[in-house]
Amino acid sequence: MAESLEKQNKHSEMGQRYLDAYNLDTLHIKSIFGLAQFFKSLKFKDSTSLFIDKGLKIDPNNLNFNQLKANELYFLKDFNGALTYLKKLDSLNFRSVQIYEMFGMCYYNLQDFELAEKYFRNAINLDPDNSQILYRLASLYYDKKDNKMATFYLHRSISSVKPDMDKQYYLLGIISKEADNLPAAIENFEKSHKNNYKNYKALFELAVTSDAYYKDKKIALKYYKSYAEKFNSNDIIMTAFVEGRIKEIKKQYFIEGEIVD
Repeated sequence: MAESLEKQNKHSEMGQRYLDAYNLDTLHIKSIFGLAQFFKSLKFKDSTSLFIDKGLKIDPNNLNFNQLKANELYFLKDFNGALTYLKKLDSLNFRSVQIYEMFGMCYYNLQDFELAEKYFRNAINLDPDNSQILYRLASLYYDKKDNKMATFYLHRSISSVKPDMDKQYYLLGIISKEADNLPAAIENFEKSHKNNYKNYKALFELAVTSDAYYKDKKIALKYYKSYAEKFNSNDIIMTAFVEGRIKEIKKQYFIEGEIVD
C-alpha cells in the first residue's frame, strides 16, 4: 500500500503508512528505510538521520542505509565520516559511478589528490563519457598546477556534455589567461558567457581580459557596462573594479575629445 501511494505522489499519506507499519514493528527494515527517504524528501534532517541510524543499527551491512549515511555525512562536510561508509560499501562489493565520484570528492576536499584521482578514474572506467567526472579531473589537475592535463580533460568534458558548458569554457579561459594567451582566454570567456548568461564571473573576466588585450577600450567598456547593468549586486569587489574602469575609460576618451556613453 505504501509503495502504491508513493507512485501517486501522495507523500503525507505515504509517510503515515510507513509510520503505521513502523509502530507495529519497530524492526521492520523496509518501513524504516521508507521513513528515512520520506523525511529526506521533506528535508527534515534530524528525522532522516534518526531513521538512517536505526536502520544501520538493525542491519549494518544494508546497502541502502550505508548509501544514505555516506550521502548525509558528505553534505554535512564530514568527509572522513562519509569515507567510513563508502569504504563499507566497497567492502560489500557495491560500486557505482556515484559512489566512486563521492569517494573522489571526499579525498579532493581532504586535499588527498592522489586518491581523489584514483576514484575519479574508477568512475570514468565505468562511464567514460561522464562530463561531470571529466570536469572534476580537470579541476583536480588545475589545482595540481598541471594545466596541460587540465586542458585535456576540459576538452573531453566539453565534447561529451550537452548545452551547459559554461564552467568548462570558464576554466579554459582562466588557464589560457594564466598562460598569457589572451586571445584564447577571450574566446573561452565569451563562449562561457554565451552558454550561460547568468555566469557573471565569465562576463567579468571577458571584460578584464579584453581591457588588457585590445587597444580599443570601447570593446572592454561594452562588457563592463553589461556587467554593471546585470550583476552590480553579485560581487562587491568586482562591481567596484568595473565601475572604476568605466569611469577611467570614459575619462580617457573625454580627454581625447570623444564622449562615449
